[in-house]
Amino acid sequence: MASSSEPRPVKIGFIGCGHVSGEYFGSCGMHREIELYACADLDRSLAEHQAEEYGIPHAYGPEELLADSAVRSS
Repeated sequence: MASSSEPRPVKIGFIGCGHVSGEYFGSCGMHREIELYACADLDRSLAEHQAEEYGIPHAYGPEELLADSAVRSS
C-alpha cells in the first residue's frame, strides 16, 4: 500500500499495439509513477491480445480510449 505522501500513479493509455508496443508495455512496470491503464488499436483484436499479454486492464479502439475520462490528455 502506498503511503499518503507518495503520489498516486498517472493512468496512461497507448494508441497503437503493433510489434514495437511490447517494448513500451514491458518497460512501464519499471516506473511506479505510471499505471498502464489501457491500450488501443484500430484492430481491436490486437489491442485485446496485448492487454492480455501485458496485464493491461482495458483494451479499446482509439475513439473509446480517447473518450475514457480515466485517461487524461495533456
